[in-house]
Amino acid sequence: MIEFVAGTALSGVTLILIVTVHLAVRRNVKYATGRLFLRRDETLKALTSLVIGASVFTPSRILGVLYRLEMVPYNIYFAVSALSGTAFMACILYAFWKLLQIIRLEDKVFH
Repeated sequence: MIEFVAGTALSGVTLILIVTVHLAVRRNVKYATGRLFLRRDETLKALTSLVIGASVFTPSRILGVLYRLEMVPYNIYFAVSALSGTAFMACILYAFWKLLQIIRLEDKVFH
């Protein structure tokens, strides 16, 4: 039950971040692209998080295929799928949060 609640909450927050990043990029594409290249180290952290998330999610898909072939019991498939899905969402959440920090407009006043 806790995995369902955590997964749903992470999915909702991640969806909000994805939409926010999309709107920030659409507002000024050149500025967002420039910020991604200027803050290369931060961009690499976000992309690394995406790769880690995909790497965590992949075994659950493999277990899904093995479960369909009746080679893995449902309990193992369900547990691994729930845990890896939550970990994947956490990685995606971090990646988009980091991207939003990189590309958002800075409202600084120069004196």
